[in-house]
Amino acid sequence: MKKIVSLLLFCCFIFVYNSAKINCETYDYTFDSIKITEALKFSITVEEEPVESSYLHGKVQVGDILTVYAGVLEMVSPNVAKSNLSQIMILSDAKNNDLLKWIRNSGSWTDTTESLEFSSHIQIAPEFGIRKDKTIPPIHVDLIRNLTTNACTFVDDMGNEYAMVPGSYKFESGLDILIASNTEAVG
Repeated sequence: MKKIVSLLLFCCFIFVYNSAKINCETYDYTFDSIKITEALKFSITVEEEPVESSYLHGKVQVGDILTVYAGVLEMVSPNVAKSNLSQIMILSDAKNNDLLKWIRNSGSWTDTTESLEFSSHIQIAPEFGIRKDKTIPPIHVDLIRNLTTNACTFVDDMGNEYAMVPGSYKFESGLDILIASNTEAVG
């Protein structure tokens, strides 16, 4: 009986150890290149001071006008004919300082709405591709877009909604903006 209990405890220890190890890792995804091929952008106004626990606290003030830029990423993998697609969100202040530059973590769609979640632990690594760093506590922001009217809303990590400034929506297609390149593959 002692042997069985000892064996079960040992198995539990291994399982917990491996689970903790998996959750504290960094994953690097190498691509030959990552380009922005199309993007939407719109402006939002900060109407209330972000609370202290907000990611935006200390980065923005009441009255600031921020730009939300959401681009479609084309990620070309080494030795793969078909490329992968994802999205990036860049939130910038009026001086074009990037407040965040995160990759889409998840999304949902209905007939009329697109909702995309971007996460702090998934970022562009310009020298090789994408880094998913599970040692960073994930912070999430959302982009909600009405597919019929293109009305957009930015949702911060505290769930506060920032409506698009009327008339600020712009969409660009046919872009070819290189944002990451595997320097080992190129050079």
